[in-house]
Amino acid sequence: MDHSQSIAIKTIKAHEGCVLKPYEDTVGVLTIGYGHNLEEGIDQETADFILAKDLQKHAYELDKHKPFWRDMPDNVQIVLLSMQFNMGWNRFSKFKKFWKAIEEKDVFTAGKEMQNSKWWGQVKSRGPHLREMLEGVIF
Repeated sequence: MDHSQSIAIKTIKAHEGCVLKPYEDTVGVLTIGYGHNLEEGIDQETADFILAKDLQKHAYELDKHKPFWRDMPDNVQIVLLSMQFNMGWNRFSKFKKFWKAIEEKDVFTAGKEMQNSKWWGQVKSRGPHLREMLEGVIF
């Protein structure tokens, strides 16, 4: 980035201000951040960046509430992080029987508990795929 771009960024930041939640600008365009037009969408690089940031946030939630998750085999960690990403902690924490099975390293019971949830009916192919991943793990 050259000097003029750096000054332009500072100037635009001062003019636009930063709003971290979507809002309608003065002409009704859905906008976020420093005046980014959400109706134009985003590019793949930005989508990948947002996903990585979101995964960091969700991993932190698991670290805070279920720190043992990091000691699980990779496939179990992937399933847990995917479910946390999909539901958020408030919903995922309610999977009491699932979490008990995970803590006991009983992936088959955990898989059954996934299938016995309202979530299972909402996520189409995600549920069966995650259950297959989970049950393929041997402790």
